[in-house]
Amino acid sequence: MSYLAGCLLLHLETEFETFKAFANLMNKEESLFHFYSFSMDKVNVVYHIFMRILKEKSPKLFKILSDTGLSCSVFLFEWIVCLFSNVFPLDMASRIWDSILLDGEFFVIKTGIAICVGLERAAGSDSVEGIVIRVKNLKSFLDEE
Repeated sequence: MSYLAGCLLLHLETEFETFKAFANLMNKEESLFHFYSFSMDKVNVVYHIFMRILKEKSPKLFKILSDTGLSCSVFLFEWIVCLFSNVFPLDMASRIWDSILLDGEFFVIKTGIAICVGLERAAGSDSVEGIVIRVKNLKSFLDEE
């Protein structure tokens, strides 16, 4: 939660405004609340939806994850609980947040899929280890474009 609180503190004037914004964010974005409360039934629904979309949009990465038995939870949990503020520079994360606050929690999944498509294009014929390294070090492999 510190990533969320820290980003909000940078953009709002007082701690009270930050607290209100954080509380509203937790209440507005239902899946974000489920990730923080570890409601695994609901979190698994998000993973399932993500994997179904990933299969369509990034079949190579989906195949790698399926063949190796890896779950999208390896990277998606971290991305969602921090709303990408821990994987991208602040200015880029702020732009993602703007879209999440405007379009809702679906934009979180959409952003995750876009990242995976970008990683698939950058990966070439990488091994599983190469894909995991790229997922864990997005700043090094993806830019704003």
